[in-house]
Amino acid sequence: LNRLKSTGRGEDTEGEFTKFSLSDEPVDGPSLSQVDQEYLANFINSTYLSDSAMKEIREKFEEDSSVQLRHFLKKEWTERIKRATSNEDAGFGNGKPSLDYSQGSSPSSGWKVCGPAHKQ
Repeated sequence: LNRLKSTGRGEDTEGEFTKFSLSDEPVDGPSLSQVDQEYLANFINSTYLSDSAMKEIREKFEEDSSVQLRHFLKKEWTERIKRATSNEDAGFGNGKPSLDYSQGSSPSSGWKVCGPAHKQ
């Protein structure tokens, strides 16, 4: 709060700004180590772990600000997540996947459910 008050009076509370010199070119080469790739391969479809796939996904994200990755997780993990979320939905008494995203939130929390920002 003090920082905001000082900034409002035009005072410099952070010191001098240092500008970074960044290239617009994407970083070439592998972005994950072999160890990281092996670990993530336990959960993520290996198609998405190749350098070329990551580059393509990054470019698509930079262009559209979102990406949709089908079959991103391995089937085993997809099934585990489906079971867990279905069990949670069953706890609300309807036994079916809920499309009402406000379930489980309380009006007193002060949060308003509105969905992904890029889809509004």
